[in-house]
Amino acid sequence: MHNKKTLFIVGNAAVTTDMSEQVDAADFVIRFNECNNRGKGTGRKTDIICINYSMMLKILSEDRLASNFWVVEPFDSTFMFEVKRVLIHIYIQMNVMYFRGLRRRAFYVAFKRRYPRTLLFRERLFKRVRRKVKTNIFDFRQPSTGLLAVEFCLDQRLDDRYDIKCIGFTWEGLLCHNWEREEQIMKGYHEQKRLTIIP
Repeated sequence: MHNKKTLFIVGNAAVTTDMSEQVDAADFVIRFNECNNRGKGTGRKTDIICINYSMMLKILSEDRLASNFWVVEPFDSTFMFEVKRVLIHIYIQMNVMYFRGLRRRAFYVAFKRRYPRTLLFRERLFKRVRRKVKTNIFDFRQPSTGLLAVEFCLDQRLDDRYDIKCIGFTWEGLLCHNWEREEQIMKGYHEQKRLTIIP
C-alpha cells in the first residue's frame, strides 16, 4: 500500500540525525512520559502522549492532592492542552492492594477532570504485553511506556493505514523493564515490516 499516512512514535533518547521537519510534517505523532526529545531534533508536534502513573503524578504536582502523597520535580505541562489525547497506563486492580487501587483511581479521576481527553490503557492489552516481556513466572518486570505505545498502535491496526516510524529508542534505563526482550520484540516488528526503527 503506497498511500499510507505517516505516524512517528518518538522515544526519549537522543537522536543522531535531526528529524524535526519529518516529524512535524507527519500525519500523527506519539510521544511518552517526559517527552525529553520534544524540540531537540524530533520536532514539537504531539498528538498523543502516553504516560505512566508516576508521570501522571508529576503533571499533577501543582495540585495539593498529589503533592501530599508524592514529591516530584515540576513538569512544564503547558503543551498538554495542545495534544489530542492522553493515554495512561496504571494499575487499578481493586482486588489487589485495595487502598492503593482506590488512591490510584482517585488520582486518575483528578487528572481526567483536568485533561478531559484522557483515556486509560486497556487492561487486556496491558496484560498481553506484560506476558510478552516476562521471561518466567518470577519475572516481575513491567513493559515500558514506549513499548506500550507501540503495542497500542499495532493493536489498533494502525500499521494498515500508517507508515509507523520509531525514533529515539535505545532500550536502556530503569531496571524494572526487560530492555533486551523489548528490543527483540520491536526489532521483530521491524523485520515483519509493521514499523520502521530509525537509529
